[in-house]
Amino acid sequence: MGDALGLGNSLTKPPIGRADGPASIVVQGFADQVHLTTGLILFAVMALIAAIAWLGPARRRLHDPDRDRFLRFATVSSTITFVVLIVGSYLVGEGAGPACSSWPGCMEAPSPFLNGDRLQHVHWLHRITVVVGAIAVVTVAWASTWVERAGPLLRGTVSLLVGLYAAQIIVGAANIWTDHSAAVRSAHLVIAATIWALLVTTVVAGRFAPGPTDKQATVPSTTVDTGQGTHV
Repeated sequence: MGDALGLGNSLTKPPIGRADGPASIVVQGFADQVHLTTGLILFAVMALIAAIAWLGPARRRLHDPDRDRFLRFATVSSTITFVVLIVGSYLVGEGAGPACSSWPGCMEAPSPFLNGDRLQHVHWLHRITVVVGAIAVVTVAWASTWVERAGPLLRGTVSLLVGLYAAQIIVGAANIWTDHSAAVRSAHLVIAATIWALLVTTVVAGRFAPGPTDKQATVPSTTVDTGQGTHV
């Protein structure tokens, strides 16, 4: 799965900057983006299949204003998270990860996009999108409290989502503290992909409810003869 998400490509990048020629940089960067994007889409499809399988073939589609509002937030948050992941891939592809040697600030460029060079700008772009993503995830968690009769899949997914995003921020900072060790970079990508899959699952879990089990569906019927026909 790591290679499917472009992890192998990400871990083989030079520490900072690119030593290749301009044409090679463009081609390799584009290939990395396509590789990661394809992996993320496949991961989301797998998450959808797993959620639908858990809900079962007798799942019920739910409609109410609060649930619809929650699903709009969840869909927007999923899109934002996807953008965060793509920007993160761009950061790695450009070798801009080590461009800032401190966290949460950046000694090399204290003011975003005003100090430093292009690599610091790319680094700040990633940090800012991560903050936007955090706001989106917290909004989804808040919106989930509006949903009446939220099932266990929805409640569990939202709780795990918030915890993982908080962990992801710490792991992202650990990239700088550990001089971008391979283990931390791997964990950073795996957690990010898991958050993306959980958001996709949240959209499904918020729209459907599990159907009755076989035992619940097999309810013995009683017949009453009224003299004018048999009623069930």
